[in-house]
Amino acid sequence: MNRHLPDDAIKPNAVMERWLLVLVPLCAALPLLLPPVPPLTDIGAHLGRLAVQLDRGADPRLAQWFTFHWALLPNLGTDLLAELLAPLFGLEPALRLIVVAIPALQALGVLLVSRAVHGRITPSALLAVPLAYGFVLQMGFINYALAVALGLLALALWIRLGAARRDGLRAALFVPIGLVLWVCHLAGWAVFCVLAAAQTYAALRSRRDMTGAALGTALALLPLALGPVLGLLSGAAGGAGAVEFSGVARKLAWLQTVVWDRWAIWDRLSATALIGLAAWFGISRWFEADRGLALGGAALTALFVVLPFGGAGSYYVDMRLVPVMLTIWLLAARPAPSAPDGLARALMLGALAFAGARLAGNAISLKLEGDHLARSLEVVGQIPRNARLVTLHALTCATADRPNAERRAHIGGYALARRHAFDNAQFIQPGGQLLRVHNPAAGAFENEAGTVLAAGNCGAPPLLTDVSARIPPAVDHLWVVGIGAETRLPGWKVAASSGDSVLYSRACGTLRNITESPDAAIACQPGSRVSGAIPLTHR
Repeated sequence: MNRHLPDDAIKPNAVMERWLLVLVPLCAALPLLLPPVPPLTDIGAHLGRLAVQLDRGADPRLAQWFTFHWALLPNLGTDLLAELLAPLFGLEPALRLIVVAIPALQALGVLLVSRAVHGRITPSALLAVPLAYGFVLQMGFINYALAVALGLLALALWIRLGAARRDGLRAALFVPIGLVLWVCHLAGWAVFCVLAAAQTYAALRSRRDMTGAALGTALALLPLALGPVLGLLSGAAGGAGAVEFSGVARKLAWLQTVVWDRWAIWDRLSATALIGLAAWFGISRWFEADRGLALGGAALTALFVVLPFGGAGSYYVDMRLVPVMLTIWLLAARPAPSAPDGLARALMLGALAFAGARLAGNAISLKLEGDHLARSLEVVGQIPRNARLVTLHALTCATADRPNAERRAHIGGYALARRHAFDNAQFIQPGGQLLRVHNPAAGAFENEAGTVLAAGNCGAPPLLTDVSARIPPAVDHLWVVGIGAETRLPGWKVAASSGDSVLYSRACGTLRNITESPDAAIACQPGSRVSGAIPLTHR
């Protein structure tokens, strides 16, 4: 029996590939189409910021707490898209559309890069599709995730134009494309630059010496520099902050959490399988690798090892690289002509099954989390407009027992978006966001302080009772997620509840000095909306 397959024997037919290019991105979008709201950890903060961006003219009262001014920053992907889409669809549907598009675009980019490099969609490319739902997207790093997804699409175009020797056309096209990637997110732009450089260097190295290839690569990348140049001219700069490095244990943990979602054993086994297969593809004689993608994977791996966890006010710097790093290593591999009969077909079937199982698991998980979040949000309608609100996120002692267990840390952004209430957990990073917070009446709760705490006496986080007692009297409403409606807090009365989401209003007799908060004094007068009975719901 012939043990050596010609290349065409393992190439999917054109009709099958066209179906894959349509169906795989649609399947990748499905997990975020099913839940009533997208349960990504940081999505609430994005939503609140966008509400100020879009509604500040219609509601001048937002200016008492927030300032928003446009500037050129490399972190504006969703901000600009929301500016275009929200007037057409509304803010929350527009943000939902953007979020749903991210994994679909990444899946399409993975398949197109595979075709550009290998001439076909390889089994390893299908294995990489579930990485679109890596921990990066689950945590809601949507500007970065959008930039990576667009970067993979751009990489496929870069490779095709390079292979066709259309250097002039590529240079012209990638001036605006590079600018778009940079504006979306600085780190996503940097990932694309690394991959484009690796691909270009590998192509030139086959025709030139090392120095000539390096110079040619540098010249090819010049069109990508427009964004950083404009950023320097406009004064865009990152924030200051101490650098925090990850130890070896944390680096290894990021590898194990590359597809971290809900079920620890399934997620760890999936991560181990992907890493193991990428390693096998690299050492087995039955597979060969594209030199450009392999070089790009090696460069991203080196950056993952040396980059810190946080610095300049940004965190998870090294962790963000892991899904795209593993994606590139998988994309680099293809079955060799010397592979045993049936290996490529078996891998294709196995990759389709694995990708389908992962996306199905993501769909179930996100639907469960989305239903939970939607139930928690039922109290938002009972929050008075422009309420002076503090939102707290109470962790139970068992929260850490499940991976990625709590995704409501920025739920207060929904109150800002829907009721224009104050949100004390907005991201404020000089050079990173266009929003600024100024609410001295909230004291230490002006921004993020005390938002994560313990519902019971179970460790390091401060206790809910202690934190709630320190909220300044000017704050008239308190929203706590992670507790039951039976929880009583000194100085507060339950106004509404839904599941483990409880809204409190001030118990007016507990204000220590009513003159410190004239607004609170008005709210406590008979017949006021705040002092009136808001229905208590138990669901």
